[in-house]
Amino acid sequence: PHPPVTGAGEAASAVTGPASATAMPSPAGASAAAEVPAVAKGAASGAAPREATVLFGSQSGNSQKLAKQLAAKLEERGYKVALSAMNAFKTNELKNVRNLFIVVSTHGEGDPPDNARSFYDFLHGKRAPRLDGVRFSVLALGDSSYEFFCKTGKDFDERLEELGGVRLAPRVDCDVDFEQPAAAWMESALKALEEAAAGEAPAGEEQEARRPANGAAPAAASLAVNGAAASAASLQAAYSAAASSAIPQPAGAAQQAVQGFAPSAAPVPAPALAGTAPALGFVPVFSVWGPAPGYAVIPGWGAYPGWAAYPAAFPGAAPGMVPGIGPANGAASAGPAAVVSPFAAAAAGIAAPAAPAATPAASAEPAWSRSNPFHAEVIENLNLNGRGSDRETRHVELSLAGSGLQYEPGDCLAVIPGNRPELVDELIREAGWRAEEPVPADENGAEVPLRDALLKQFEITVLTRPLLEKVAEAFGAVGVRELLAPGKERELKEYLQGRDLLDLIRDHGLKGVPARELVRLLRKIPARKYSIASSLKAFPDEAHLTVRVVRYHAHGRDRYGVCSTYLAERAQPGDTVPVYVHHNPNFKLPADPGAPIVMIGPGTGVAPFRAFLQEREATGAGGKTWLFYGDRHFRTDFLYQTEWQRWLKDGVLTRMDVAFSRDTERKVYVQHRMLEQSRELFRWLENGAYVYVCGDEKNMAPDVHAALLAVLQKEGGLSEEAARERLDELQRQNRYQRDVY
Repeated sequence: PHPPVTGAGEAASAVTGPASATAMPSPAGASAAAEVPAVAKGAASGAAPREATVLFGSQSGNSQKLAKQLAAKLEERGYKVALSAMNAFKTNELKNVRNLFIVVSTHGEGDPPDNARSFYDFLHGKRAPRLDGVRFSVLALGDSSYEFFCKTGKDFDERLEELGGVRLAPRVDCDVDFEQPAAAWMESALKALEEAAAGEAPAGEEQEARRPANGAAPAAASLAVNGAAASAASLQAAYSAAASSAIPQPAGAAQQAVQGFAPSAAPVPAPALAGTAPALGFVPVFSVWGPAPGYAVIPGWGAYPGWAAYPAAFPGAAPGMVPGIGPANGAASAGPAAVVSPFAAAAAGIAAPAAPAATPAASAEPAWSRSNPFHAEVIENLNLNGRGSDRETRHVELSLAGSGLQYEPGDCLAVIPGNRPELVDELIREAGWRAEEPVPADENGAEVPLRDALLKQFEITVLTRPLLEKVAEAFGAVGVRELLAPGKERELKEYLQGRDLLDLIRDHGLKGVPARELVRLLRKIPARKYSIASSLKAFPDEAHLTVRVVRYHAHGRDRYGVCSTYLAERAQPGDTVPVYVHHNPNFKLPADPGAPIVMIGPGTGVAPFRAFLQEREATGAGGKTWLFYGDRHFRTDFLYQTEWQRWLKDGVLTRMDVAFSRDTERKVYVQHRMLEQSRELFRWLENGAYVYVCGDEKNMAPDVHAALLAVLQKEGGLSEEAARERLDELQRQNRYQRDVY
């Protein structure tokens, strides 16, 4: 379970809490600058802090990451935030929620993620409470190449409204490139929330929140400035002088930043202070943050309720304005910082503190990402399958030297592939385009030659309903319109399966359509995420991948997996591959190295378990380990066979059960081996084992899930319903984790 996220908003609930003052620079020509305390909305009247609940459902970590970003933004605005995975949220608390934000992905064929399923079922069941007046907004993540694009998010959005909820901001459905639409949704939802909250304020309260009455004395508390006591009389005099002054309002970029809460804003740290001394205190306020270069946002004053912005160059707001003030107990402040400008401090007889050296924020975004990948050199690229196999599985070793990239076992490496040159050339010929024709490559209008764009940037191997809708609208293609007509859902699904942009051009008379116009309709090539098959402790500065190469024949042509054939055919030792690390918080080894683990991973699903065992060997972890592995043939398809055998001999791997489906008269899979060992498997579960499943989502994962249910029923004497609840409980405890695709 994830504890509630708390921060600035929590400190704003009581006048006698940790001291937090606001430095208001003196206008030009004023005789003195002063510390002007800002009264947080509701603080003077004793109102409870504003609250928000952020729930996420995440399979691979994207929704969880976005939910954390939203929670941080809410805290910056003074909200007390409860952040939780859906399966860790107590459903009986739902009736107490006032502001609810849902961030959820869709998994597989329209299914909720594992950690969202129980909450999804509850909310769509008869026990769901009325949510009259609950404000909500939903961010849905998905992949438009799937039929049920963003279905889970759509279902939540519809159901919350059915139960009486009030939609704060429209739902946003994100495709694989989710960063920009997700950021836009956050801004829209936060703006709507602030407007709704402002509308609830009693008459006059909002004005009081902006500026205290002239001469009003701040509440007494403790405040230390670099360990020295501030003079109550001097601060009171400075306060009175500033309270009667005309404070200039921000303009231009600062005004826009205040109203729009610019997404580039970063929290300003509140440093620890030594010493404790009684002094004049101030009403706690929201945390201080900077929305734009050259500005500091100060709670309490300005065009937006509770906030003001002043140029850093304004008199009294010199560098060092923010650092140096904090709680008098000397502890690092996780809440709002008290702020005293050097100019105002001098007027009050206080020595101005020195600004601390800047340190990188712990939560800063990684340097390497989808938009800025690291080009990793290929060290090794081998076929793991033996001679005579009808499969090809590549073991790819990549160098991360110099990148600073870090990962843990269970994380993924995202690879940004290029399209097959033969397909690109055939598409250009079929459409009647010119390879060197300049086409727009991004939203900023930058142009590149058409062939380069199709090779490196745009997806051409997958057709989706959204793409066909855009094509029908842009070019009036009659055949495409017919496929999209009501009642043609089955025909559309069949057409989309296994076809690409070349098929669309040929089948629907689109030869000769302007390349520039068609390219504008295409989405960027999605990164492909592979479970990392190595541990940094065993192979520093390296990441290993296990990749099944996809080749097949359909609709009269040979077809090729974009990324798997890119790695197999065009990523040889010495070449570089654009990559970045995708952290998966939902597939991690137990914190206790002595905890037993059960790993179920047929085929390439065994990749993360190679990393798990490398990690346990390198750290000397003593917990027992059990691997279920399967593939087609023992002789040709036993991936990493010698490594498993060595680990069995050395005791790193306690037990291994294998299933080779084509070597026996009756096909045997990993779930059959699990059922054969049901008594021992149940004993491991009772002794605290963690269960990990990786691999095929469509067939293997449901079959393994059913096998676990059968083991619990047979060996534990549980009913089917009780067994399901037991597995749900194991998921909530992070003892049943899946990485399926």
